[in-house]
Amino acid sequence: MGVIVKVFCESCNAAWDCHTGCGMQHGALENVTSLFPKDTERILKDYAARNEWPMFDFAFQLAVCKNCAGIVSVPALKLFESDTSYVGVCPDCGKEVKLIKSPSRISCPICKKSMLKSFETGRWD
Repeated sequence: MGVIVKVFCESCNAAWDCHTGCGMQHGALENVTSLFPKDTERILKDYAARNEWPMFDFAFQLAVCKNCAGIVSVPALKLFESDTSYVGVCPDCGKEVKLIKSPSRISCPICKKSMLKSFETGRWD
């Protein structure tokens, strides 16, 4: 089950609601390939076709988009066999993002004045 997180800046009042984690449907590699850009989707589909039981870890994770100056939730996947990781793009602008381990460790991408804060607002599946 996934978690809905509100990330916000106390300085400029910017706020983002993000879905993190994964749901029941994300347990099969075939169900998550379409969440990535087309070139990554092809790689993952080929991998799934070659492996009867592909071992992977998938979750939506928080990320910062430097292009739109926003906090977003993106798909992130790690293939255990090859130790290869894939990260989706910004859902708003389609540009590359940087994953965030903890919002409280980065400054607001809009005002850059204070560190972000976050709290759980719900669950999703």
